[in-house]
Amino acid sequence: LGPQDRRGGEAENLLRDAVRRVNLALAAVPSSADARAVAVLALLFTRESFGLDADASARFRGHLEWLLSSGPKTHVQRPVWEQLLRDGGR
Repeated sequence: LGPQDRRGGEAENLLRDAVRRVNLALAAVPSSADARAVAVLALLFTRESFGLDADASARFRGHLEWLLSSGPKTHVQRPVWEQLLRDGGR
């Protein structure tokens, strides 16, 4: 593997580790809007760089739906969450 491939592999591992860690936080505190917002970012970056399987895509959409239904109504990122969900959570 060349340096570019190693960097890509390291980046993917870091993003997937971030997803695992935020899932641990959500297992402990499922009502944490902050943890769900971090999950959305980690899954969004993973999706854009490496793709998501069907389960991860469903979790991504689920976090967005939860944030919009149960998250803070005045959160500065709310319009972004709405747009991501409008785009089909794709």
